[in-house]
Amino acid sequence: MADLPGAAPSYTRGVEGGQSTTPQLQPGQTLAGGRYEIKEKIGEGGMGAVYRAWDSNTAQEIAIKIMQPTLMASERARERFFNEARLSQKLSHPNIINVHDVQQEGDLAFMTMELLEGQSLRQYLDNHQQTRQPVELEETLEIVNALCDALSYAHGHTVHRDIKPENVFLTEDGDIKLMDFGIARALSASQYTQTGVAMGTAYYMAPEQLKGRTEVDGRADQYALAVLTYEMLSGEVPTGKIAPLNQVRKDVPAGLARAVDKALSPKPEDRFPDMAAFKMALQKKGPALPIPPRPVKTLGIAAGVILAIGLIGALIASGSLSDLLPESQEVIKARYAKAIQHEGKIKVMVRRLESSKRAQKQTLRDAESEVRRLESQLRTARNDRRELQQALKAAQKEVKHQQNLNQLLDRVVFESPYLTELEGQKTLGETLNRDKQYKQAIPALEKTRKGYQTLLARLDAAEPLLRNYYAARDGKAKWERFASQHQLADIPPAKALADQYDQAGQQRDQGNFVKSAKLHSQLAASYIELAKQAHQLLAAQNAYVDEKRKWQALKNRYGIMHDPSQIHKAEQSVSIAEDLYRKGELIKSQGLYNKAAKYYVQA
Repeated sequence: MADLPGAAPSYTRGVEGGQSTTPQLQPGQTLAGGRYEIKEKIGEGGMGAVYRAWDSNTAQEIAIKIMQPTLMASERARERFFNEARLSQKLSHPNIINVHDVQQEGDLAFMTMELLEGQSLRQYLDNHQQTRQPVELEETLEIVNALCDALSYAHGHTVHRDIKPENVFLTEDGDIKLMDFGIARALSASQYTQTGVAMGTAYYMAPEQLKGRTEVDGRADQYALAVLTYEMLSGEVPTGKIAPLNQVRKDVPAGLARAVDKALSPKPEDRFPDMAAFKMALQKKGPALPIPPRPVKTLGIAAGVILAIGLIGALIASGSLSDLLPESQEVIKARYAKAIQHEGKIKVMVRRLESSKRAQKQTLRDAESEVRRLESQLRTARNDRRELQQALKAAQKEVKHQQNLNQLLDRVVFESPYLTELEGQKTLGETLNRDKQYKQAIPALEKTRKGYQTLLARLDAAEPLLRNYYAARDGKAKWERFASQHQLADIPPAKALADQYDQAGQQRDQGNFVKSAKLHSQLAASYIELAKQAHQLLAAQNAYVDEKRKWQALKNRYGIMHDPSQIHKAEQSVSIAEDLYRKGELIKSQGLYNKAAKYYVQA
């Protein structure tokens, strides 16, 4: 998972000639006997590619990492990979990504794991670098403490060996996840270099790893985490002779700086014995840095104080004091954190829109390809033509649906004027953020985020909207044919449904897809129910007419005696039924017609 979205450009290193050597899986392709359906590629690097996939057994989205076959070429490499992957599968910690399974299918070796939404720590650090802002001390400690906890647990089972920002993921929910346990161990030294990963990873590798020692312990991870900590707080990866952190940043406690220095010791025995000790040392404040005395000018102090008091009083009276006073560091930090959070969420949503657009176009191409395949089979088939014709008809219907869906999504999502407006708003917010105008950037980014949420809501609702629209449209058409045949078009329920149909269309045209989908779904069911009630009413009317005709025929033929009260009840019931029908009370009207028929039987 080191190759998840947000990987630095260096992740293309190790891809020969700029082309991937990892098998390229296509959307719709399945693995493990059809259990995993590939949805889209979400990352690729020197060791393999990562895909979003659907697990039909658990009915949830997952991530699948496909390893490069060249890395699995030898039996020993495959054995190391599967051993380490299965060990990762046993790790269960809130700060470690969940590995579900590891399998081999033909030449493919792959792992399935939980799908994370958010950004890598590398992305996060790059965002800070672009805005020329260091990561806050409290935030750094929160991330590093979580990684210390994860590694303290993991070291009871294995050593990670590849701690770096690309292998740390910050989820949208605020969780911190460590990824790719054991991959470095699974590769030989030559393979590790061939992947190109070592070019960026070497900065984080402990000296004993760089020397090629096969047996390293948790203190190698401690070294890498100390490098990462130094980078987060200083903005630079420590190389060569480095200055202590508390000299680089004045807000870094001396105790934390000493802890990082100790963890960066070249010899493992000079570092902390374990991650728990390193974490504890990071919390120690140490002696405070001396604050240089400020020179004080005594001349004119009294006059200055009096003048300041007068100015403050005037500002308070005018209500403009808050506009002139400098903002506290806490307020600036809070605004910066909020702006960066908005940017991160917006980037995730933009990626989802882009990947959804590609997937939608591919779905249409797949549907058109299926039509061509069936047409070709039908031209040469001698038997089972009826079955092929039915399949072709269904495929053609699906193509029409996908074409409609593409047109709808292009109009209101992918190529909509609203998206163009959002992109401009997004650029404005990011520019303000880079210029440290956080107060102005936040509203722009909030507006952008809400706009993308609206587009994603339309995206999610478009498919059910169209399906429900088809059902409502077909139900309306069937009802109108039936109503025209039996002169039922003017009844109140039909008029009400026609008005609702227009309202559902208006909601769709206004971009309220969720509401429109719901209204169309209700309409489809309502038209079915109305047709059912009308059928039952007509059946009751016919039954009444039949019984009345039978009674009249018997009376005329035989002159038999009859009960006038029953006839009176029957005609009275019919009169009320006709009135209820005109009001749209079809069920009640049907019941009275049934009663009238029984009265004639009794008469």
